[in-house]
Amino acid sequence: MDCIETIRNRRSVRSFSDRSVNAATVQDLIEAASMAPSARNAQPVAFWTFLDADSIEALGHQVKNWIMQHPPNEPFTSPMRPVLSAADYRVFYGAPVLILVLATSRQADTRDACCLAAENLMLAARSAGLGSAWVGIATDYFELPETKRKLAIPESYTVVAPLVLGYPTAWPAPTARRAPEVRWCALPHPSHLA
Repeated sequence: MDCIETIRNRRSVRSFSDRSVNAATVQDLIEAASMAPSARNAQPVAFWTFLDADSIEALGHQVKNWIMQHPPNEPFTSPMRPVLSAADYRVFYGAPVLILVLATSRQADTRDACCLAAENLMLAARSAGLGSAWVGIATDYFELPETKRKLAIPESYTVVAPLVLGYPTAWPAPTARRAPEVRWCALPHPSHLA
C-alpha cells in the first residue's frame, strides 16, 4: 500500500481479534514512529509498550473504574458516560498491544513531536495490516502519580498518546469527510511586508 493510500485507509479500530502481534513487528512500528520530525531533532519521545492482552484488559478495567469515579477534565467525557457505564465496554477494545507515547521533556514543542510520532505509528500499523486507535479518554489515568509509579514511568515524563494496536475483527467502513478549508494565498510584494 503506498503512502497516500495508507493515509486514506487508516481508521480508528475499536474491535480487535485475539490474535497476538509479535514483538518484532511492534519494534518495526516503533522504529517508524521514531522517524517522525521533532524541533531541533530533539527526538523527545519514548514508547512504553505492553504486549500482554490479559494485563492490558485488566488495566482497562482500572482505567474505566477510575474514570467513573473521577471524570477527566475532557469535553467528551460527559457524552461518554453512558458508553463507559455499559458492562461490556472495554477501554482498550480487546487490543493485544498498548503503546504509551511519552514526552521525555517539558519543552513547549515536545507534545507536537509525540503527536507526529503517534501518527507515524498508526500509519505504519495500517501499512502492516494492523488496526490502531488513540484512546484519549485514558490519558488522565496514566498521568496519575500512582499509575506512573506502577508502570515505571518517570515523573518528569508526560503521557501524550495511549495507542492500542492489533488485528481488527473487521476494518471500519470509510467515514464521510468534509472538504478541507483551503485558501490559496499570495504574499504581498516584499516592499509591502516591511
